[in-house]
Amino acid sequence: MRFIEWMPVGAGAAARAFFDRHFIAANELIARLPVLLTSDAPRGNGPARTFRLPNARGTVGFITPASEHFCNACNRIRVTATGSLCACLFGERGVDMRHALCEGVSATALQALLAQAIDSKPAHHPFGADFKIDAGAMALIGG
Repeated sequence: MRFIEWMPVGAGAAARAFFDRHFIAANELIARLPVLLTSDAPRGNGPARTFRLPNARGTVGFITPASEHFCNACNRIRVTATGSLCACLFGERGVDMRHALCEGVSATALQALLAQAIDSKPAHHPFGADFKIDAGAMALIGG
């Protein structure tokens, strides 16, 4: 099971104020559960830090986009319902793969578009005090 930190997503100052009042970093949660969690679980191939529960078969993972900047190690990309390939949930726009596929471009051209999208991954997310994103916009790209 994986848990993702609450992110400051929503339009306006009220959403940011709500986040600032209620956010709990994953490290704080992990510190509150020292008896239950051990960090001997192997690292997966995603952004989650995983932990084993004593005498349990599964693992617990924490994805920490708000408290830790893991963007430089993020290996996720998303395709929107309209065919844009997005390298980041919070990017301005993606690369239009739909148009290329409908036009029947070559495999080499598709590889170039994929590389363009991946190369556009930011070094860090924009979660500063003035960060604003509409939650509906995030849902459109699979967030």
